Amino acid sequence: MLWQKESKKGNALYVDIMKSGGTDFELQDILKELILSTNKNPLPKKCDSVSVQKRKEGNEYYAKQDWPNAMEKYNESLCFATVGSKNISLAYANRASCFLQMKMYKKCLKDIEFAKEAGYPANLMTKLDQRKANCLQYMNDGVQCNEFEAKLSFDPNQKFPCMANVLDVEEDINGNTTVVAKEDIMVGQVLVVERSFISVLFNRFGSKCNICLKSLTNLMPCDGCAVAMFCSVECQKSVIHKYECGSKWCDHPLVNISLTREIRTTLSAINIFSTAGEMMDFIEQTIQDKSKKLPENLADNKSKYRAYLRQQSCVDCIKSSDYQINPIYDAILKIPKINEMFNSKKHRRFLMHLIAQHGLLGCHEPCCNSINQTGIVEGDEISMKSQINNAQSGLMATYFKHSTKPNMLSIRGDGISVGVAVRPIKKGEPILNSCIPLRMDASLRQTSSAKRQQILSDPVYRYIYANHSYKQTFEDDKIRYILDKCISFLRKYGQFEWCAEVVFVMNIYGELMRVRINSQ
Repeated sequence: MLWQKESKKGNALYVDIMKSGGTDFELQDILKELILSTNKNPLPKKCDSVSVQKRKEGNEYYAKQDWPNAMEKYNESLCFATVGSKNISLAYANRASCFLQMKMYKKCLKDIEFAKEAGYPANLMTKLDQRKANCLQYMNDGVQCNEFEAKLSFDPNQKFPCMANVLDVEEDINGNTTVVAKEDIMVGQVLVVERSFISVLFNRFGSKCNICLKSLTNLMPCDGCAVAMFCSVECQKSVIHKYECGSKWCDHPLVNISLTREIRTTLSAINIFSTAGEMMDFIEQTIQDKSKKLPENLADNKSKYRAYLRQQSCVDCIKSSDYQINPIYDAILKIPKINEMFNSKKHRRFLMHLIAQHGLLGCHEPCCNSINQTGIVEGDEISMKSQINNAQSGLMATYFKHSTKPNMLSIRGDGISVGVAVRPIKKGEPILNSCIPLRMDASLRQTSSAKRQQILSDPVYRYIYANHSYKQTFEDDKIRYILDKCISFLRKYGQFEWCAEVVFVMNIYGELMRVRINSQ
């Protein structure tokens, strides 16, 4: 069982989970067979003919004025292009044209420079120079798209920098936490901006940064593989992808999702510490200290990881999750640095338990309700039955009370979670959190009252309702205008009785905010 030792002696080893009585050997054998039988297709490799095909597919989307999908195909073209190939410069130039159409002129100019640095053909340079001239002219005329940047509406909390200083985290005698308002808060004010502690991209590798999940930006391809792009030099140099580059766990999508998430979680944790002994001491102290769930701060990686480990998990799931330990353990030990770091029997037994602990924190069984506990988000509201694109794990969601009638919405975008007040909040009131989309119960649609009739006749509500079926064309001015209308409505009716119209406007507000977050 998790974190049990073979005896009570001080130097006793942790039990071998993979051989313990709690392990379901039949499930373990099934998984091993599944991995062996499906891991037959090699990872895609760089290939210029594929790069050309991807660029042609991007051109087809471009002709339909579908800029995001065109960009994704141009990104895939970059991924498949061999190092030094002219296809790299052509893909950058085509992507620059998408940015031009989306009025993201600074990003357009950056891609134009990328194209030139990659050896853009001299006979086509006139076209590229004209694109640059158009960019500069539009910027001079003041039509640059107002690119959104998610930021707090207040100064950051000293202990929890991702949270506004108008909020405070309190803990009762039972160790339960709640976040309360230290002063009155208006609708539309941003209270939380948290970059994910763990982010994983599962497929559609041309859509986002492999490390932080940022999208709609100047992504750069990995030189070593055809399935990773990076938004910055910092992400490009991440040791996580250095470990993962060229590695493939399993063809089966659902198994691969679980393996990828847990392997990256373990790699991220290992990278915080210099030695296995240092890591072991830190984790044992954290696991044993059950008296204080609330961390002193979340200002550095160790404090964030401590908070991650202290999140609640369903220990009853250990028997059903044991069978995943073996393949993750084997995969991680194939990495030379990890193999050398965990080179003793003592430290390898510890590694088994650590993998199991991470597996429980990432559990998605209904008994765990782990979406509320760990903040792991699965691919843009896509069902597990379909191809999941990405997952991200935050920490602050653990400390907020969850409610079906929230006064704050957590809007999760590309590797980031933004908490925004959607109802007026008075000093001393708890922050009640929920994610979009909010549930629309049948009873809400049937409610009839004088106040509800007042909402239905309100011109602001009628405007939002008439314009909510927006097309994501990156018309930022229109999006901001509708957001302002939503804020105006929620300031007026946010404290009315809970009804379908209030839920509807909150969902529209959240979806439009997500569009802006994903475009930053």
